[in-house]
Amino acid sequence: MTVAMLRSLRNSAGYGGHLAEQRINAVALGVVLKDRHVLLQRLSPRLIESRPFRPIGGFIEFGEQAADAVVREYREELGRRVDVLRLLTHYEHLAEFDARSIHEISLTFELRFAPDDEPDDLSPLPLYEQDARPDEQHDEAEWVPLQAIECREVEVYPRPLFDLILATLDRPRS
Repeated sequence: MTVAMLRSLRNSAGYGGHLAEQRINAVALGVVLKDRHVLLQRLSPRLIESRPFRPIGGFIEFGEQAADAVVREYREELGRRVDVLRLLTHYEHLAEFDARSIHEISLTFELRFAPDDEPDDLSPLPLYEQDARPDEQHDEAEWVPLQAIECREVEVYPRPLFDLILATLDRPRS
């Protein structure tokens, strides 16, 4: 979740500024696999204190295709180019944060890094928030072993989304 998304959540109008309108937010998320690890980011402790992992992504802008949105988010947040391999799943999520309701529909894609942007190893990758304030700490994207997610050794959010992702990853690409 980007800093902009967090700021929107904290503002008085509610999540994404859409609570007053009772809007459903459209979100594009992406997962990259490497050596049986998946690249994820941690949620802000302002949302969930335990900081579970979540796929990288963000809001789909009006008039933007979901696949284009996730490519844009990876470019903005990681400074790297990705290619969309396939749509893995969709998920509808309702939750409460700071006594504010959210309702989002996410489209999650399997991605791969462009050949000249492929990381050399499984070291964490810095996340860049273009609209972050100077006093805000930049986070890192981490390579989390798929087995740790499957065995519930790490906390992920929302869990049902990850169950769908894991089930889909087991299927061959068409």
